[in-house]
Amino acid sequence: MNVDEVAQALYVTLPADFVGARTAYAKEARADGDASSARRIGRLRKPTKSAWATNLLVRADPGRLDALQALGAELRSAQDRLAGAELRALASRRRDLVAGLVAEARRLADEAGDPLGGPGADEVAQTLNAALTDAAAAAALDTGLLVDALVATGLEPVELDGKVALPESVGEVAERPRRAPSPTQPAPIRKARPRKAPPEKKKPARREEPEERVEDTAAEKAAAKAEEKAAARAAEERRRAERRRSDAEDRLVAARRAIEQAEQQTTSARGALDDLEQRRTALQDELARLEHDIAAAQRDVREARQARTSAERAEATAQRAIDRLP
Repeated sequence: MNVDEVAQALYVTLPADFVGARTAYAKEARADGDASSARRIGRLRKPTKSAWATNLLVRADPGRLDALQALGAELRSAQDRLAGAELRALASRRRDLVAGLVAEARRLADEAGDPLGGPGADEVAQTLNAALTDAAAAAALDTGLLVDALVATGLEPVELDGKVALPESVGEVAERPRRAPSPTQPAPIRKARPRKAPPEKKKPARREEPEERVEDTAAEKAAAKAEEKAAARAAEERRRAERRRSDAEDRLVAARRAIEQAEQQTTSARGALDDLEQRRTALQDELARLEHDIAAAQRDVREARQARTSAERAEATAQRAIDRLP
């Protein structure tokens, strides 16, 4: 059984049906004698709802996220060059694109029969933003095999450990040729923009703003950071709860599977016991027949001996009669 194809099917299956479908695939592989694939399938983790919705988004149309990939390449290039003006220009495109993709993910989840709530939609946006800032995260997103939401934290690489069902698939995606424009194509435009930036640096208006305005801006930034941290903590708690629930469901399925196997073993043992009972009864009947036959044979032997004795006596009598003849 092809584990990659099974994973592709499982990770767009409704979350409520995931464990049952995974068990069915593992049983099928085991029945085919493919124990290795059965073990790999059995270890596939159930995705969170946001990861499932993100996988739906990726699978709905392989080219749907081309714009995201292209924008991500532009953003990372601008960040590497510390091109502040360019980053500000790209920020608006980033917000609009992510919002549109999140709305599409919610629509797909609704159509699939498991609507995505506000917290789940936030995690989809979080994953998309992580893919915009990190090329490896973009490759992980493109696999369509996410198990959990991706999180970008500052300048550190996005953590992918435990986030993708088949980690080796991330490298395969990263090696594919992409349709997004290469970073070298827009180079002339990007080099020209920094030359226009100095006038912005010379603007005195911001330096002359009242202290109250500066304080308000600082407070707004602090509040935004606090909100981001709170949202990140809440998202992490949700992910932990989802993992705990997924683990509990896995344990429940394992327990049910153990009960089913025990019942099958009990049924088999009862069948074997019934067979032995039937054989014992048959052997007892056969033994009774043999004992009857032995008794009959013993009677026949006795009767034969008696007949022989009578014959011998008759012979002796006849012989005596012959001897008395003149």
